[in-house]
Amino acid sequence: MAGRAIIHANCIFRRCELEMDHASYLRYLISRHASLHLPYSFATKLSFLASPLVLGRAMLMHCEDTYENLGAFGFAYGTGPGEYEDRENCQLEVFFIEEKRRTPDFLLAAAGELVDDIREGEPQVRYIQFWVPTSPETREGRLLRRIASLPEASRTVNGSLALYKLPLDQLERWIRGLASRRAGRRKVR
Repeated sequence: MAGRAIIHANCIFRRCELEMDHASYLRYLISRHASLHLPYSFATKLSFLASPLVLGRAMLMHCEDTYENLGAFGFAYGTGPGEYEDRENCQLEVFFIEEKRRTPDFLLAAAGELVDDIREGEPQVRYIQFWVPTSPETREGRLLRRIASLPEASRTVNGSLALYKLPLDQLERWIRGLASRRAGRRKVR
């Protein structure tokens, strides 16, 4: 499905499949590389940001009216230690949303798109994993603690980074459940 785009609340989630999409995705994330808080050299950051374009999938999120970029995510099927043959694993390389758009509803929509995109591209994926800097006092830290508390989820600290790994099914149920509860609360109002 070339150029797949999903619209959610005036936002478009567009899969990066064409060369121009790849260039836009990389330009956008390179311009935000400091905001990603990755403790690596620029060259290493660039390799992580670009790997989804070759080994998995990438998506840009932008405003339907203005085409202003709102965020991006990218993942690789398999892991480096498994020489990308361990296709039951999906390594999330980047998941970034502009600070002004970091609302629960937009985060849930983006996470839902992430899960759908993983499943569409590789039905064998059973686990998703990602590395993040350890910073429990941030909003993201609270969210990550909730993710780590899901059944069968794990969190392993290695220096200033933590590896989170959990079954994709559990992540999907949790995302869909939260989205459903939020929608139910809006109906009550």
